[in-house]
Formats: sequence, structure tokens, C-alpha cells
Amino acid sequence: MATFWEKMSGELKKAAQNGWEAVKVGAKKASDKGEEVAKVSKLRYNAYSKHKEAENILSELGGKVYDLSKTPSENPFANEGVKGLVEKVRKIEEEVAAIETEIAAIKVKGGNGSDDTSKDQPAQ
Repeated sequence: MATFWEKMSGELKKAAQNGWEAVKVGAKKASDKGEEVAKVSKLRYNAYSKHKEAENILSELGGKVYDLSKTPSENPFANEGVKGLVEKVRKIEEEVAAIETEIAAIKVKGGNGSDDTSKDQPAQ
């Protein structure tokens, strides 16, 4: 029959082992979540940069349409420069949609579908 000391010693060893396993699992989860947050933050910054790029193109587009409005007989949408700028904006819209899809996939893969990085991101 095991003595009190042997039982206690065995239980302490088991508790220490279980505690260590819990620490390792927790550290892995924290590391994985940190990587997820970093990826999402980087993607959100990329989307933000694309929005800023589109804003600049739209500003240029507005100026070009305004200049073309001085000759009312010409349709501004027939102008190759206008068509090119509109196409650039559409391409950026597609790129941002792809980035948002990637962000959603990362969140789903991460398991909880939420992240706290949105508080730190600039308005888009």
C-alpha cells in the first residue's frame, strides 16, 4: 500500500505535468492568434492603401471629367483617359474584394470569427 507521501508525490507530479501541458497548449494558441491578428492587420492595411489609391484616381477622374465638360458636345465616357481611370478603379475594387475574402477566410480558420484589430485601423 502506498504511503501518504507517495500518493501526494505522485499527485503533485501529475498536476505539474498537466499544468505544463496546459501552459504549452495556451502558448501555442496565443502564438497562433498573434499570427492571425498580424495577417489580418497587414491585409487590412493593404485594403486601406488600395482605398487611398482609388481615392487619388477618382480625384484625377473628376478633374478630367470636369475639363471635358467645357466642351459639352463630347461625351466624357468616350474619352480614353476617362475609360482608363474607370478601369483602374474597377480593378482596385476587385483587389479589395479579394483582400476582404482573404480576411474572412483567416477569421473562419481562426475559429471565432472576431478580431480586435478593427479598433486600431483607420476608417476606410
